[in-house]
Amino acid sequence: MRLRIQLLHQREAVKDCLQRDGWNLKGVSRDTLSACHAAVDSEPAARRRLHSLGLLTSATLRIEFQRLDVSRGPE
Repeated sequence: MRLRIQLLHQREAVKDCLQRDGWNLKGVSRDTLSACHAAVDSEPAARRRLHSLGLLTSATLRIEFQRLDVSRGPE
């Protein structure tokens, strides 16, 4: 499971929160990140983890849940 995260406000605070929780972040653009977590293998698991961080419904970011295409192989 990979997330596309658009940072709207408090960019550094959101990035720090995700990294402390173990999310692997890669910059796509100045305001957009690609994120994955070793313990997250589904959208419900990602939603639970983000909810526990207070980010699931936060106005500081937009989240797009992207399923990994296993036919393409590892990224």
